[in-house]
Amino acid sequence: MRRFTLGIACLCCFNLYAQNIEVVGGVNQNNFYDSFGVENFSDHSSSSYSSGLGYTFGVGIEELKIGWLNLRFTLGLERYSGEIELSEESYVWSQSLEAEIEKTVFSFGFYPLNFKILDKIDVNLGSEVSWLINENVKGTTSVYGDLVQYENKDLNDFDDEFNSQTYFGFAGRLAYDIKLSEKFTLSPQYVYYLGLLEEFEGFLGNTSSFRQHFSIGIQKAL
Repeated sequence: MRRFTLGIACLCCFNLYAQNIEVVGGVNQNNFYDSFGVENFSDHSSSSYSSGLGYTFGVGIEELKIGWLNLRFTLGLERYSGEIELSEESYVWSQSLEAEIEKTVFSFGFYPLNFKILDKIDVNLGSEVSWLINENVKGTTSVYGDLVQYENKDLNDFDDEFNSQTYFGFAGRLAYDIKLSEKFTLSPQYVYYLGLLEEFEGFLGNTSSFRQHFSIGIQKAL
């Protein structure tokens, strides 16, 4: 939460140079996926994922002029979820994992490519970095091998961290501007995030996150 508050303060410092400030909130759908295929040291591996719903809230500034650049910045809190089933096998051992995941992250978005279509549709392309601030993991893992063997061990019994602490990916936004007054604009919008870094540490697979946001924003012209 301190990161989020500090981030809002930093955004406010840019307000004098920005054209619009926005507050936005909505729902998200998360889909875990094999970011680069499941490339492990075992002979056989498989993965299965189920999507989950969550919510998102954030603030942003756009049309921020720095030289010839027209930039958009965002800060947000996001909670997302999903289910995973991963397994690996070799000639001497096998491992499987089933889990339900919920995460809350604080994010910072940077959009260097911004343009309008027909003066009403905003298109923003950029990237987003986020940090884990809360997690809820329910699940078990099993291992069978020559050196170690256990069955249905609770993931919360492990000392090692399960979720990665930092994430990065590409982001894009599509918004339709509805003018309410000279100062205020309503903006229904769709935002996607394609994660490039792994969501989990020390376990199976190369799992990343693809998220879609369906939100409503209120913009104020400065």
